[in-house]
Amino acid sequence: MTFKISSKELSKKSTIVVEVSEDSLMMVRKRGRQALPADYWDFIPKDQQEEEDGLMKPRRRVLSHAQVHYLLKDVDPEFIKKFIQNVDSIFLNCFPVTPNSHRVTEITHRSSNSQRLIFDERTRLYKRLVDFRGVANELSSHLFQEKPSNEDNELILALTRNKDPVSNMSGLRYMKNVLLGKRNDHCFRMVLTGNPSLKLSEIGIPCPVAERLQIAEQLNKWNEERLKACCNLRILEKGEICIRREGTLVRIHHNEKIRLGDIIYRPLNNGDIVLINRPPSIHQHSFIALSVKVLPVSSSVSINPLICSPFRGDFDGDCLHGYVPQSINTRVELSELVSLNRQLINGQSGRNLLSLSHDSLSAAYLVNGDGVLLNLYEMQQLEMFCPNRSPSPAIIKAPLLSNPVWTGKQLFSMLFPPELDYGFSPSDLVIRNGELITSSEGSSWFRDADGNLFESLIKNCRGKVLDFLHGAQEVLCEWLSMRGMSVSLLDLYLTPDSNSRKNMMDEIFYGLQETELTCNFKQLMVDSFCDFLAGNNEEIDGFVGFDFERMCYEKQRSAAVNQASVDSFKQVFRDIQNLSYKYANKDNSLLTMFKAGSKGNLLKLVQHSMCLGLQRSVVPLSFRFPPKLSCSEWNDLKSQGLTQSGDDSVESAKNFIPYAVIESSFMTGLNPLECFVHSVTSRDSSFSDHADLPGTLSRRLMFFLRDLCASYDGTVRNAYGGQVVQFSYGSDKGTSTATSFANEIQSQGSILPDGTGGQPVGSLSACAISEAAYSALDQPISLLETSPLLNLK
Repeated sequence: MTFKISSKELSKKSTIVVEVSEDSLMMVRKRGRQALPADYWDFIPKDQQEEEDGLMKPRRRVLSHAQVHYLLKDVDPEFIKKFIQNVDSIFLNCFPVTPNSHRVTEITHRSSNSQRLIFDERTRLYKRLVDFRGVANELSSHLFQEKPSNEDNELILALTRNKDPVSNMSGLRYMKNVLLGKRNDHCFRMVLTGNPSLKLSEIGIPCPVAERLQIAEQLNKWNEERLKACCNLRILEKGEICIRREGTLVRIHHNEKIRLGDIIYRPLNNGDIVLINRPPSIHQHSFIALSVKVLPVSSSVSINPLICSPFRGDFDGDCLHGYVPQSINTRVELSELVSLNRQLINGQSGRNLLSLSHDSLSAAYLVNGDGVLLNLYEMQQLEMFCPNRSPSPAIIKAPLLSNPVWTGKQLFSMLFPPELDYGFSPSDLVIRNGELITSSEGSSWFRDADGNLFESLIKNCRGKVLDFLHGAQEVLCEWLSMRGMSVSLLDLYLTPDSNSRKNMMDEIFYGLQETELTCNFKQLMVDSFCDFLAGNNEEIDGFVGFDFERMCYEKQRSAAVNQASVDSFKQVFRDIQNLSYKYANKDNSLLTMFKAGSKGNLLKLVQHSMCLGLQRSVVPLSFRFPPKLSCSEWNDLKSQGLTQSGDDSVESAKNFIPYAVIESSFMTGLNPLECFVHSVTSRDSSFSDHADLPGTLSRRLMFFLRDLCASYDGTVRNAYGGQVVQFSYGSDKGTSTATSFANEIQSQGSILPDGTGGQPVGSLSACAISEAAYSALDQPISLLETSPLLNLK
């Protein structure tokens, strides 16, 4: 017996047919019967309509919907779940209907202001379904009399393959296609670029985009002249405008028909508030309300680079989502709750949310160095961006100077408010009455360390923090452009001359040799070499005696020996990293950015300029590396493996832990085997292998903690049912400087939200961990340093 579908075309009658196979008929005829038994088809309920139409054949039955349901309702549910992906396609117990608001389009006649409704194709299909009068088997062919569209054919093809496109759609694609794909005139999504000339609380919107985005504003005596001028311009451009009068959408062709009280949909102007977000939103400061600045550009939105840190974004193709508020209440809430000047303190860490970064941070580090002098022309140029006047020159007359000069510390003092008093003990920094008195080398006091400069500004000069950051950025970037700073291959060369380079490479070579000897000594102390030290040495795996090749072999065979070698290499490799400070040129741009904290990683610099060092992976391999990383050694190792292939112990079947030390660097070049070793050992520590970890961690934590909130009695409860999860929220408060600073700002009636009473503490806790995971993605994974990302994993 065979079941099959008569047709896959939606416009035809799609039915299931069951018929008797030819083999079964032959067996019946061999038994002396010319036809099937009379009760052969009794397992199928009789269909009166099919009997009346005369469609019944001796060896074939056309099944109706009711007959199919009767046959499948007694099938084991576990069998259906195992072999059928979309169970809803079998038993359709209800017919989902799209809401009317999604199927109705409101349009206005050109000749009058009245409205009419237009229904789409789905409404006509629903009407056919309701008005149908006939038998059940004719229903499908009645509904789809017209030729199906391409979208219908694609949907049918997906259903026939047992795939549900909606259920299989990922969360990100669902957001883009279903939610963000519903375009309107109140939101946008564009590529992000940087613009240091913008204020920190501003966002640059392209002029064509600002003209398309609409914001609702009610016409009154105060804004009548401005809004009518805007309406006149829109009528001249498009011939009509849409307004809302008493809750009804009205099209206006003449400006005289506008009345007071009408809601006008005008384009975005300078000063309007928009809500900005860059997905994924991993912490509470991912949503910021910014002020609009319309710019004569056409391709992207732009923000000040200093506010990239709350968005966790950069300018390599990231996209921003913007939402235009339509009511006055919404605009007030955005200004009072999520505007930038209300989020200066990070609610998770208690530290400042914004600080200097990138070019401005490097310039601040350089300008506070000893020996930075500015002449009169440079001070006049930089004074245009400073809020305060320039002081008297520090050096009026000197033998080698023809004109008075100012120091870099004086330039930095011109940015401070006159009433600022600040001290930072780790750097011996003292600021009195807005003047920088003393400071040592270092940039931690204007970064995000505990007790930094911006925490003092937030505490003492709360309303001037954004102005200070913007002014400091303008002055420092202007000074850096006047001084000049670029990175070249000479910075990767590190040393100022070839002799210094040779001495540095010799020290690295001898350091690696010392590391190798240390590894061998520690290897002898492992338990597996107790027999050798006791004099009971035996031949193992074809190796005779105790030589360098045997030691290299044991490092890749034993996990304990391998780990001992790694521990000894860590100590020497830190000394190799310190050689970069010893031999590097004083004006090295890479080290300058690294010391300032704006960019760079010392481990990457060592790998590019000095040596790659230890290469090891925790993933076992079926082969081992030769003692020396050269093509000839690799060929000899392969030939040894071929000659030993007939032994009982085949080397290819063994598990080896990859271990090798590469003495070359990326700048000097790698041979083919060194490049292969580096590729094999760095696969497990690459960015792509762990990029999905923060997102997965955030989704799972948010799923379990999103319903937890702080009650007004101090307990943490579930939002549904009020079950107590924690009796006292925040009972284990820390005593760090950041916590005390946040509590002090909170006690002053401040910009920090209250930590109790309705706060979503469960979501905030999930964000605290997921934010750390996203931040750990920027840190390289190395054997010599503990990876926060792998610890979280």
